[in-house]
Amino acid sequence: MSELRDATMNAITRIEREEADASTVTFLLDGREITARHTDTLIEIADRAGVQIPRLCYKAGMEAVGNCRSCMVEIKGERVLAASCCRTRSTAWKSHTTSERVLKSQQLVIELAAIRHARARVHAPQTRSMSGR
Repeated sequence: MSELRDATMNAITRIEREEADASTVTFLLDGREITARHTDTLIEIADRAGVQIPRLCYKAGMEAVGNCRSCMVEIKGERVLAASCCRTRSTAWKSHTTSERVLKSQQLVIELAAIRHARARVHAPQTRSMSGR
């Protein structure tokens, strides 16, 4: 039947979508074994597990793009840190959210954002109130 559907239709059925969403993967997050849907991002999984990861540009329900880089995590075997807001995981993962490397990276991003914000406030033009005072 699926061969016929593949040849005649492009759309995935509701049942097929539910089956795909239901498939799970187990991996390690800060030494804890976690089971989650394969479509979940690492930051979503961490939130459900009670693991705090800082974020500036991430908001649940909106497209995650990883621009701010404050949600970086370390994934064993990978050379560079990964933005947890737009990264889904695999079974081989051993993720770390509190390693020294991760915490230094997160701290640097937050400090740079705070400095930039402070400079923007200093250089912003002063506006008068509507009453003219």
